[in-house]
Amino acid sequence: VIRDNDFIDNTATSYGGGVYCGSDTEPEFEDNTFTGNFGSCAAMRLTMGGGEEISITDCEIVGNIAEEDGGGIQVGGFGRLRIERTRIIENEAPDDGGAISSFQDALLTVENCFIAGNEAGDEGGVMRIAGDSEVTIVNSTIAGNRQVDGAETGPTAFAGVLTKVAEGADCTIVNSILWGQSGREDVSGA
Repeated sequence: VIRDNDFIDNTATSYGGGVYCGSDTEPEFEDNTFTGNFGSCAAMRLTMGGGEEISITDCEIVGNIAEEDGGGIQVGGFGRLRIERTRIIENEAPDDGGAISSFQDALLTVENCFIAGNEAGDEGGVMRIAGDSEVTIVNSTIAGNRQVDGAETGPTAFAGVLTKVAEGADCTIVNSILWGQSGREDVSGA
């Protein structure tokens, strides 16, 4: 368990400005703050090799910048990530997924979270879903996220909220508030 820590103003020349977890790790992040971190991919880069379970609970992921994808979190591989009661705010990615970028076959659950003010330059102000990833968002508030540029590259693009870029990717949103997203004029904001 990684609990009650502040990851502030860290820089990585490759993955994860604040944290990088490679395959075969199953950390539990509780009551941590990730602020002002910079990395090629996200404040937190979580890679799962096969069946790992990672949790992020009661954390603050605020004001982080990725050089590429996933301003707040980038998750990929073949495992499960559960994010609960976490605030993901004002993170930036010049490419995809202002708050979160998922790739390969990640299973991601977001529950009772507040995700606001995140920005992606290309796809998905909140989230980019790729590969055969499955995302479930429950009882969460998603507000004021935006896609600055980019194009609809997949079967579904709700630019301010998410972009799904693979036919096998799936997203379910249940009992959540989606408000004030913005995207390019020709792609839906919500």
